[in-house]
Amino acid sequence: MKWTAGAFFESGKRATRQDEPTTGFDARFAATHNFPGYNSQTNDLAFGPDDFFSGLQHAKSRQAALFAEATYTVWDKLDLTAGLRLFRGTQDFDLRFTGLFGNLVGASPAAPVGVPEESRSSATAQGANPRFAAAYHVDAEHLLYAAAGKGFRYGGNNQPVPFNFCGVNAPSTFAPDSLWNYELGSKNTLLDRRMTLNVSAYLIEWSDVQVFNKLPCTYYFTQNAGKLRSQGVELETAFKLTRRATLGLSAAYNDAYAKHTVLTGIAAQNIPAGSRTPYAPHVAASATFSYAVPVLDTDEIGISASYAYRGKAYTNFAKEQGGYSEIPSSNTVNATVTYKTRGYELGLFGSNLSNGNKVNDVTTNSIAIQPGDTLFMARPRTIGLRMKARF
Repeated sequence: MKWTAGAFFESGKRATRQDEPTTGFDARFAATHNFPGYNSQTNDLAFGPDDFFSGLQHAKSRQAALFAEATYTVWDKLDLTAGLRLFRGTQDFDLRFTGLFGNLVGASPAAPVGVPEESRSSATAQGANPRFAAAYHVDAEHLLYAAAGKGFRYGGNNQPVPFNFCGVNAPSTFAPDSLWNYELGSKNTLLDRRMTLNVSAYLIEWSDVQVFNKLPCTYYFTQNAGKLRSQGVELETAFKLTRRATLGLSAAYNDAYAKHTVLTGIAAQNIPAGSRTPYAPHVAASATFSYAVPVLDTDEIGISASYAYRGKAYTNFAKEQGGYSEIPSSNTVNATVTYKTRGYELGLFGSNLSNGNKVNDVTTNSIAIQPGDTLFMARPRTIGLRMKARF
């Protein structure tokens, strides 16, 4: 029998200060709203004059866990594994927003001092995550396995959402979510160990999903809503073409979607049944090639190249929710040539050699301050030299 046991503890603090000083803001607000002598600091309690938003956030978190796992071999061929993780976590949150756009109620000539937005909350979660696995060694070159395990993510605290500005009573905290993952697969070596082939299929059932809600008023909050399912297959293989050349291929298909209609309490934020999970492409694939050429008995020239494809995905569940944009499919080609001598390696590398305009993420423009969405692009074609030394 083989076994592992241990303990984990983590404690952390985070302090965040936000400030939006804007030259001339006080004078313009005073003139526009007939509020003579308006001062952001005096009237709306901002950090200083000409400051339409000021914020302080303090968060403190603590996590502790005990875990153990053991594997027992039966008949010299079957490995049975069971494990358990016990955990407990707490997060305390303290927030104070001031300034015209931070206060719960902004200052006015009739009430010259605004009311700060303040929030104090605490979220605690505890539970147990089990894991089970079985691996059957058919022979030295073939393995069949099955596994099931529970995953968990802590909850947390939301920043306050002002009702008078957004018309929404947002929760101050959100609870943990969890999932069960089931997997079947095999690992194989073939063709006199010149080829490896790994195949797997999985099913993930995700409950109490933490859903991010971005409101038209630009505020946002997270809440627990509904169930998701993710299912798919993965394939990975490597083939030794010659003593010095290797070809690798991998591919994956994933179908992740909402199992039922998710009611969030806000009609525009509801998730229709069958909606695709954000940032989850259906298809991903890659190919790699490497070749090594010996030089002067002790040195080596290495040549490698890779191709990766990622299918299109979306930034939200459905168009009706807002913040919904397509992340286009993309493909990337990289290559490297290296020279190794003793403890040194000199390499010429190139990434994104096709120099495509690849979009990694999109922030949808929902408030139309300026036209167009914000696109996060992959690095353009990059060619360079690098050197490594081993001591």
